[in-house]
Parts: sequence; C-alpha cells; structure tokens
Amino acid sequence: MPTGAPTAQGDATALTHAPALRRLIADLDALALGNPEALRAHQQACLHALHAHFRQHSAWYRARRERAGLAPEAGLGLDTLTRLSPITRAELQGLGDTAFTDPPTGHGAVRLTQTSGSSGEPVRVARTELSHLYWMAYGVREHRWFQRDAGQSLFVVRANLDRRFIAQQTWGPPIDLLEQTGPGYAASLSLSTADIAGLMTELKPAYVLLYPSVLRDLLRQFAARGEVPPGLRQVRSMGETLPQDLRDAVKAAWQVDAVDAYSSQELGVIAIQCPDGEGYHLMAENLIVEVTHPDGTACAPGETGQVVVTDLHNLATPLIRYAIGDLAEAGGTCRCGCRLPMVRAIRGRMRNLITYPDGQRRWPLVGFAKFRDIAPISQYQVVQHSVDLIELRLKCVPLGTAQEQALKEVMRTALGHVFPIQIVYHPDGLPLQANGKHEEVISLVSA
Repeated sequence: MPTGAPTAQGDATALTHAPALRRLIADLDALALGNPEALRAHQQACLHALHAHFRQHSAWYRARRERAGLAPEAGLGLDTLTRLSPITRAELQGLGDTAFTDPPTGHGAVRLTQTSGSSGEPVRVARTELSHLYWMAYGVREHRWFQRDAGQSLFVVRANLDRRFIAQQTWGPPIDLLEQTGPGYAASLSLSTADIAGLMTELKPAYVLLYPSVLRDLLRQFAARGEVPPGLRQVRSMGETLPQDLRDAVKAAWQVDAVDAYSSQELGVIAIQCPDGEGYHLMAENLIVEVTHPDGTACAPGETGQVVVTDLHNLATPLIRYAIGDLAEAGGTCRCGCRLPMVRAIRGRMRNLITYPDGQRRWPLVGFAKFRDIAPISQYQVVQHSVDLIELRLKCVPLGTAQEQALKEVMRTALGHVFPIQIVYHPDGLPLQANGKHEEVISLVSA
C-alpha cells in the first residue's frame, strides 16, 4: 500500500471529454427514471467492485471487516454493508495518506483534495478522475433539472478566489463542455456585500451562486436601496444550510426561488433539491446515503439523524460508511417521478447540536424568527461553551436591558431549558471562518 499520493493510471484526459460526460449523463438518467431494482442491482455491483479492490489493496479496509466479524471470503453487499462501523472524520484524519490506494487502470488521474475545515477536522482524500466525472455529470444534472438558460449570465461569490473579481466568457465546466453559455463572473468574499450588490446591479446576472449568509445580507442591502437585483431569475445556495425562512424572504423580496444542492469536498455532489417536489434527491447512482440514529439504526421519514455515505466509485480512498459529520432529515418517495431516494432537509453539522445538562443533544431551535420583533438584528450566532453557558453573538448596536431580556426569554422558550445566556455585540458583522462560511449554531461541548 502506498504511503503517499496514489499513482495516476489510465488516460486521465479521456474521462473529461464531452463524449464521456454525455454517456455518463445518459446512464445516470436511465437509472434515475428506471426500475428501482435496476438501481439496487447497480449499487450491488459497485459494492462488489469496491470489495474486490480494497480487500486486495487496503489493510485498513481488511481490518475494518475483521472488527465487524465479516469472514475474509465474504463479499460486500447491501445486506452486509451496515455491519461495518461508520468511519469518523477524526479516524480518516488520523490515517492520513495511509488510507489511499492505487486505483485500477482506467479510473484516470488521482487528485488530492482537502476539506475546508468547517467541522474543525480537515481531512485529505484522494479522488480519481472518474470521481470527478461524476461530479461534472451531477453539475449538469442540476442545471438541467432547474431548466436554466445557459445562454444567460452567471455570478458566483467565492471564498477561495485569488483576485477580487473575475470576468470570463463562459460559465466554465462542466456545462460549457456540452453547450455554449453566456458570460460568467466571480467575486471574492473579501468584498463587502455593498460592493457585491453593486456588481449585481451593474452586471444583471440571471443566476447567482453564493453562501446563504451572504444572501441574507444582500437582501438587506437591496431593501435599504429600495431595489431588487435586475434580471435575476434564480438564486443558488452553496456551502451552508439554506433555511426555509431565507428561501421565503428571497421569494417575497425578489420574486425568485432560492434553490440548493448538498455536496462535500470528499464526496462530490450528494443530493440535489427536487425542482418539483419537497426535499433533496440523493445521487444514489454514485453514493449510498444513510440517515441513522446514534445507535446505527436507520431513521424513518421525518426523523433527523447523522449522514453516513459510501462512495461507490472512488477506488483511491475507501470511503465506505463515512460519517461526514452532517445531520439530515430522512425522506420518503417523491411525487415527481424520479426514482432516486430522498432526504427532506439538510439540517447542518453534528457540532450544531446543543448539549443539555442531562447529556442529551438536540437540534437547536433558538427562536430567531421572533428576534426581529424585538430588535433590528441582522445576523446572529449561538456558541455553546458549556452546559452552563451559551453565548449569543449579535450584529446590531447594543440593546437595552429589556430587549436583551426579551431575547433571552425567546431563546430559552425555544430551547426548552433555562440556559445562562451571554450577549456579545458585533456591530460591524460577525467574523467568518477561514473558509468564508458562517454557522448559526456551534457547540464547543464534547459529545
């Protein structure tokens, strides 16, 4: 087993050519709209291939199977998959490059990717060119599901730009590999939202892609001007949870939809919001996604649990039952006709759970919808330092004693417990993480 990056094998560039992308999109569409048994058979075949490769090349995978009591000669299938304990981010981080294996010929070049570290546990994963091809295919799927007009303009706000603003003639890959597009623009998150609003007014993009925290502030920027973004057709969310109240605010103020997809650096596109139903369709042709209780049992539709993912095509890193650190609400079937399974909502990260004095951990309802009835609060963040202290960070001028007490009572009622709450003011804006993301709730209490 290699101790560094896996070796690239096969013709890497062939996998990114437009014909290969078109073929994969057609195959994915057939599975998504076909007989559910065909999808299960596809997943079963992929698990068989994963097992055959990693049994030979990964001592870590063999040790996991041994701990689970799986016989060396036994295969890996949908019926035995859940016998393997989930991999945690901390475990993957500790393994480092020793988790990597050389992929088979034909899977293309290997790329190392590192997560942003928003979980507090950045990890490195080796991904193949074939994995990247699936990412591109799902990027095209998302555009086509929402029937976007690629001839229009796209405006993106990103944290990792090396320049403050970029203008180019196309949207970039993957969509411009298959069809002609309009211009693409990208702005750095280092710009103020006032500057971003000014660029949107000047450029008149049909589609924007940005963090929900930036979107929320842009709503305020345009409201203060008494304007709406000209020419805008749709808002796309990335990187953070997109709450329903923000979707509703965008629809009310700008008369367009805010839509979402769920992805990660380690796994690519995990789920895409259904354009016709409620919830997110899982990209089950490439990933097996489970939503589980703490005891490992599957959540029923409507229940919230941790997200555990198996990557069916990445043979450079054995991400088999990987607990990514996120929470989701399990879903059922969708009325749209797509056969792909669903989750109803993406709830956030496991570290967003509030810990109670009795040791229980619950998804936080902090009553933010009522905050603005008390004071002109434009942004908030809740940080739990211990079971005896919750810090409420506010973007606003300091409030009076009565307003502060009213906010605390709203939070305590929503949380169902009389937590001690300390209010800290950030009138110039809450600090972002290094990756540009904003989390509304962070618990620093060890699980």
